[in-house]
Amino acid sequence: MGPKKGNDSRKVKRKNTNIMIDVKKQIIAKHKNGVRVSDLATQFGMAKSTICTILKNRETIKKADVANLDKQQYVSWQQCF
Repeated sequence: MGPKKGNDSRKVKRKNTNIMIDVKKQIIAKHKNGVRVSDLATQFGMAKSTICTILKNRETIKKADVANLDKQQYVSWQQCF
């Protein structure tokens, strides 16, 4: 049996980022106009899976009212589930 793999201190933990609702709405609108998911991912600097999650939750995002949010407040993609 080989040596056990312990916690590798070289691993970098990915930081969770929050995406503003208006950015999510831009992504939805551009996709509706025919822009591909891979092009959106490149344009916004996000993973394709993140773009797909935003598109999957488009109804929840469309219902969100930006006017009621504080300008400093962000809505995480995790809240769309």
